[in-house]
Amino acid sequence: MKQYRFIIALAFVALAFTSQAQNQGYRSPNPSNANIGYEMAIEPQYGDIALDFSDGMAAVMLQRGQLPLYINTTGAPAFFRQFLNLSPFHGGLAAVEVDGKWGFIDKKGNDVIKAEYASVSDFSEGYAVVRYDVTGGGHYRSSFVDSTGTVVANTRFNHARGFNEGLAVVENSKGNRLVLNKRFVTNMGNLPYEEIKDFHEGLARVKVGDKYGFIDTTGQLVIPMRDDICGDRFSEGLCLVRQNGKYGYMDRLGRVVIPCRFTYATLFSCSRAVVSESAPDEASGMITGRGVIDHDGNYVVKEKEFDFIEPFSEDYAVVSLAGNYGFINVNGKVVIPMIYEGARSFHEGYAAVRINRLWGFLKLTQAPVKK
Repeated sequence: MKQYRFIIALAFVALAFTSQAQNQGYRSPNPSNANIGYEMAIEPQYGDIALDFSDGMAAVMLQRGQLPLYINTTGAPAFFRQFLNLSPFHGGLAAVEVDGKWGFIDKKGNDVIKAEYASVSDFSEGYAVVRYDVTGGGHYRSSFVDSTGTVVANTRFNHARGFNEGLAVVENSKGNRLVLNKRFVTNMGNLPYEEIKDFHEGLARVKVGDKYGFIDTTGQLVIPMRDDICGDRFSEGLCLVRQNGKYGYMDRLGRVVIPCRFTYATLFSCSRAVVSESAPDEASGMITGRGVIDHDGNYVVKEKEFDFIEPFSEDYAVVSLAGNYGFINVNGKVVIPMIYEGARSFHEGYAAVRINRLWGFLKLTQAPVKK
C-alpha cells in the first residue's frame, strides 16, 4: 500500500511540473528572430541550475537549496530520483553518490554500475576511473571500468586519469608514471616526471621541480622544461605563459607569439580568449575591464565595453553590463540582448538564463552568424 501511494505521489509531481512548464507566464521578447537565432525553449521555472546540458540532460533545482533533478531538453523530469552529489551525463551514464559511495545511472535513472566506489571519474572515450579501498583500512587503488561496470584493466594503480585522445596517465604500485593506450598497454613507461597532465592536441604537460614542459604521444620532450609555462594544456595551438607577472601565449614550438602583457588571460576557445591589461580593483581584488583578443593578439572587444565577459562556448560568450546579462558573438556583437538577471554559457545549443529569480533555457535555432 505504501508503494502504491508513492507512485500516486510521483504522478502528481509530474502533473504539477508539466503544468508549471506550460503555464509559466514569461515569453521571450524575440522568440524566433532568424537574425538572432535563438528562442526560449524551456521557460523560467527553476530555482537554480546544478549542471548545464550534457548528453541531452541537465540538472536543475525546482527551488533553490533543494536536491537537483535531471531534466531532458523538453524541460520535463527524466526520472524522479534525486542525489546529493551528481555529475553530467557522458555516453549515456552519469556518476551519482548514494549513501556515501559512487556509481553510475542511465538516462532512466536505473542503477547501471552499483554505487560501491570511494570516487569515480566521468566516462571518457568509453571508460571511467573508479577508486576503491582494497583493504577497508584506507588503502586506495584505481582501476578502469567499461559501461557495464566490468573492470577492464586488472592492474590496480596508485592513481589513474581518464582517457583523453586515446591515452590515459597512470601511476603504478612502484610510483612510476606511465601512459596507457586503449588496449591498456603501456605506451610510455617509467617517465621521469613528477606530474603528467592529460593529452590535448597531441601534447601533455609534464613537471619536474618548479619547471614545466610538454611531451608528445611518443613520450618525447618537445618543449623543454622551463619556468614560464603556467597553462596546463594547449588549446587551439596556444598555451599560457607567465613572465614578469604578466600572461601571454606560446605556440607548439615554445615560441611566445602573443607577448606577456596581460594581468588576466584564459585559454582560447572559438578562436577567442578573454584577457585584461588592467590592475586588480582595489576594493575587491578582482580584475575587471576584460576584453577579447584573436589569435594574433588583436582586440575584438576592447576592455571595459562590458563589466564582465565569460570565455566563449559554441561561438557565444556571456557578458554583463550594469547587472544585466546577455550574449555576444565572436566578433563582439551583442546578439542576445542583455535583459537577463543571470546567464550561463551555451552547451549543446542550450544556455541557462534567469528571469524574475527563476532559471530557464535558451536554445540556438541556427548556427551563430560570424559576420
